[in-house]
Amino acid sequence: MTFFPPKLYFLLSQLKNKYLFNSFFFSKIIL
Repeated sequence: MTFFPPKLYFLLSQLKNKYLFNSFFFSKIIL
Protein backbone atom coordinates (compact mmCIF):
# COMPACT_ATOMS: atom_id res chain seq x y z
CA MET A 1 0.00 0.00 0.00
CA THR A 2 1.29 3.41 -0.92
CA PHE A 3 0.62 6.24 1.48
CA PHE A 4 -1.30 9.23 0.15
CA PRO A 5 -1.38 12.59 1.89
CA PRO A 6 -4.92 13.32 3.13
CA LYS A 7 -5.45 16.14 0.67
CA LEU A 8 -4.39 14.03 -2.31
CA TYR A 9 -6.50 11.14 -1.11
CA PHE A 10 -9.47 13.48 -0.78
CA LEU A 11 -8.98 14.76 -4.33
CA LEU A 12 -8.78 11.22 -5.67
CA SER A 13 -11.97 10.24 -3.88
CA GLN A 14 -13.70 13.34 -5.23
CA LEU A 15 -12.65 12.45 -8.77
CA LYS A 16 -13.78 8.87 -8.33
CA ASN A 17 -17.16 9.97 -6.98
CA LYS A 18 -17.60 12.42 -9.82
CA TYR A 19 -16.74 9.74 -12.37
CA LEU A 20 -19.14 7.24 -10.80
CA PHE A 21 -21.90 9.81 -10.68
CA ASN A 22 -21.34 10.81 -14.31
CA SER A 23 -21.35 7.24 -15.54
CA PHE A 24 -24.56 6.60 -13.62
CA PHE A 25 -26.10 9.77 -15.00
CA PHE A 26 -25.15 8.97 -18.60
CA SER A 27 -26.48 5.43 -18.28
CA LYS A 28 -29.76 6.95 -17.11
CA ILE A 29 -29.84 9.16 -20.20
CA ILE A 30 -29.02 6.27 -22.54
CA LEU A 31 -31.58 3.90 -21.00
